[in-house]
Amino acid sequence: MKIGINVSVLKAGENISGIGYYTYRIVKELLDNDTENEYYLFSNCELSVHFPENSRVHNILYPCKNRLLWSRYLLGWQIRKLNLDIFWSPTHNLPFVKQKKTKYYMTVHDIANHILENISQSKSSQQKYLRLILDHSCKIADRIIVPSIATKNDLVEHFDVDPRKISVIYEGGDKETNVKPAGEQELKEKYQIKKPYFLYVGTLQPRKNIETIVNAFLCLAKEELTSQLVLAGGTGWRMDKVLEKIQKSESKDRIVLTGYVSEEEKAGLYKNAEAFLFPSLYEGFGIPILESFSYGVPVITAKNSSLPEVGGDAAIYIENVMSSEELEERMKMVLGLSEADRILLSEKGIRQFNRFTWKKCAREISELFCGKNGLTCKGNPTAFEYIKR
Repeated sequence: MKIGINVSVLKAGENISGIGYYTYRIVKELLDNDTENEYYLFSNCELSVHFPENSRVHNILYPCKNRLLWSRYLLGWQIRKLNLDIFWSPTHNLPFVKQKKTKYYMTVHDIANHILENISQSKSSQQKYLRLILDHSCKIADRIIVPSIATKNDLVEHFDVDPRKISVIYEGGDKETNVKPAGEQELKEKYQIKKPYFLYVGTLQPRKNIETIVNAFLCLAKEELTSQLVLAGGTGWRMDKVLEKIQKSESKDRIVLTGYVSEEEKAGLYKNAEAFLFPSLYEGFGIPILESFSYGVPVITAKNSSLPEVGGDAAIYIENVMSSEELEERMKMVLGLSEADRILLSEKGIRQFNRFTWKKCAREISELFCGKNGLTCKGNPTAFEYIKR
């Protein structure tokens, strides 16, 4: 079977995160283990990762500076030329013209920009255009993959998608084994970080509710005089007021803004954190929660969107996502945990983490390609049983 995948999100020079990391992990699993099917990896640019080319893996580069133009119009011509059985876009859009002989699959990670106000820097006209693209892509897709029941429900409610064409396939949370966590002393010397500290990892932006995190810590800092707040990630849009509040506060020396961190530094930060703070306004899945669980670190998150699906009974929740008072209370609770209670919470987190793996995610995607909609795998139909083991 000939399978095409849009890998343009893995653009050279850009950090691999979010949809890019999802694309990389799934494609890597498929190419490393499936010896039966033929893959065509499409991009409009040089990639930041290297996928070895051989008789069954073909890297198709069609240079175009405008990624949207390429993915919506030029890519369809390439799909038709190669007469693909399956085309999968890990991003939110499909080629404008549907090829009759090709089954179209698409992953929709979340639709936050379309249901929440003031969380995107895109202009309203751009948002309307992106909504039209997503709406059209949902209509022509043979199957839509989503990472949570919450995202499935949102697509049904806000885009009137037939729920029968949506498949919920949870993403992974397992780490790459070759990453060695940065040491506590290394992080102290570079960033002046010392335990105990509360941690947030990710881009600083409105959707992640950074202002509530900062407000909660500033209140906590008035009573608790030793802990730090570490905000690890690049600064996004609409953060000026929050950064100004930090600079004017009496506790500014206890709030560490690291900027973008390496995988080794990120692992070290998770490993030594008192708790991970993730009171996001909306998430299609929530990989950072699982990353924290993998190190046995408590997670304080919000009871909205997909977050309870990911956190299960292992996370600590706030009911009102905008309440800095409620978040502060949960932070105090974590600081007051006994050693036995902390171990119990850590064990719950690790069990929850183990429920989500990239191998399982890749297996379920491949089974969707090969086992449904009347399709069959080329050669041995059990080609993907490797992931089940």
